[in-house]
Amino acid sequence: MFPSALEQTLKDEFGGKRAWLRHAWALMALRSGQLSHFTQVDFHTVRRVVFVCKGNICRSAYAHARARQLGLYTDSFGLEADALHADADAIQNATARQLDLSAHTPKAPHQLRLTETDLLAAMEPQQCLQLEKQYPNAQITLLGLWASPRRPYIHDPYGHGSRYFQACFSTIDSAVDCIAKNLIEAER
Repeated sequence: MFPSALEQTLKDEFGGKRAWLRHAWALMALRSGQLSHFTQVDFHTVRRVVFVCKGNICRSAYAHARARQLGLYTDSFGLEADALHADADAIQNATARQLDLSAHTPKAPHQLRLTETDLLAAMEPQQCLQLEKQYPNAQITLLGLWASPRRPYIHDPYGHGSRYFQACFSTIDSAVDCIAKNLIEAER
């Protein structure tokens, strides 16, 4: 049975129906104010942007590489990182965007020393809530809130095809570009 055009669009743009529903929930939570504190970043105090996802093999690894390419002081980790290298599909899809993830080594939270000048940028609202519990004094944001259009939930591309990888990476590019502009503006 062939997927309908809508199902294919949801798969290609959001990672599937469940991912779209999580995105829709996150948008409603944002509009109702439940996630609004994740938009409040004092860029004047940020020295390093630390990208966070589940395994640090796709999303945060890519965001880290893109931010480094833009000249930002950056790092990344995965809340459940246990892999030895970036995902092969992430490497391939990043290469198509002129980024090399082949040397990326995933990190767990304990492998990174965080300071008060770090901005933790997570991919999903649940990850932000987990970070708030682990690091109550940290500045935390949802990376997708800085993308255009806003995506308060960036679904994990792991195990998905190239179309969703590219959509995911485009969202991350847009968000990282915006954060970089805000940091440059704060330095003036």
